[in-house]
Amino acid sequence: RHPSDVSKALDKIELSVEHFEKIIYVRPDELKSEFVSSFMRPLFIDNEFPQRLDVRLKSGIPCLDVDQIQFLQVSAVSNRTVN
Repeated sequence: RHPSDVSKALDKIELSVEHFEKIIYVRPDELKSEFVSSFMRPLFIDNEFPQRLDVRLKSGIPCLDVDQIQFLQVSAVSNRTVN
């Protein structure tokens, strides 16, 4: 449901489409939680709090705001250094 090119938006936050196993395009009239299932072991990243809350309540999976992605990048670097 992104209004522009997803790959360009990801580039702005220093991510690439290669970081994702699957990117699902959702119509404006659909809830994002309809496309998430807990067996997939996903991490839901979205800038809309109502969507994150809906996904969390319906699936129980971890949900992050786009502002929290930097934490994942720092954490990944730290884990590689420690191991």
